[in-house]
Amino acid sequence: DNHWHIYFAASNGENENHRSYVLRSKGTDPLGLYDLHGPLTTGDGQDGQSPNIWAIDMTVLQFEIKRYAVWSGWDAPGTDRQYLYIAQMESATELLPPRVLLCENDDHPWERIEPNESDRGLNEGPQVFQSKGSTFIVYSCGASWLNTYKLGLLELIGDNPL
Repeated sequence: DNHWHIYFAASNGENENHRSYVLRSKGTDPLGLYDLHGPLTTGDGQDGQSPNIWAIDMTVLQFEIKRYAVWSGWDAPGTDRQYLYIAQMESATELLPPRVLLCENDDHPWERIEPNESDRGLNEGPQVFQSKGSTFIVYSCGASWLNTYKLGLLELIGDNPL
């Protein structure tokens, strides 16, 4: 759409208030002026805002002619349980609700903050990788503050990222 977009998360200084935003260039110059859009609607309701839920690490997946946002978000307000979500995009600055859970965060011991069944999973930092007709999402899991932090890999099977 002849604009540059920068996706980021911000809060008022309180972790539970992190939301995703996007800066959109006013023109084609990446060093030019930008407009702020957001917070993007990352909730579960059909309006995407009921409620607007904690979201970080948003990135964009271009698949065929559609764009999708992929991010790390809480499953409900105040839970601190991080999963990967996806939603189709209406535009580079607006999501189409509802969000869809991409995967559980504790299917495997290596996804947990510690590798035992009593510890929670934590997925974040999704990045899209496309090669030779295949689409993948590489993501971080575990706990970034521990030396057990690691990467996971999801592969799109079929033709619907949702």
